[in-house]
Amino acid sequence: MIIIGTDLVGRVRKPFYCGGIVVVAALTSDDRRAIDHATRINAAHIVALPHGRQWLAEKLLQIMDSR
Repeated sequence: MIIIGTDLVGRVRKPFYCGGIVVVAALTSDDRRAIDHATRINAAHIVALPHGRQWLAEKLLQIMDSR
């Protein structure tokens, strides 16, 4: 899993094909660009904080448990 914030997602030049990209956003009115960038880089998920924090925490725990 690679977690990228909306402050950096616009700087990513090429799409990823690993299937584990998560863009974390505190969705505001100007975050439409962040969603467009996340789609462009082939992000598997866009997590809107604070509502998605439980999903993100559970996902990270699953990854840690599988190690």
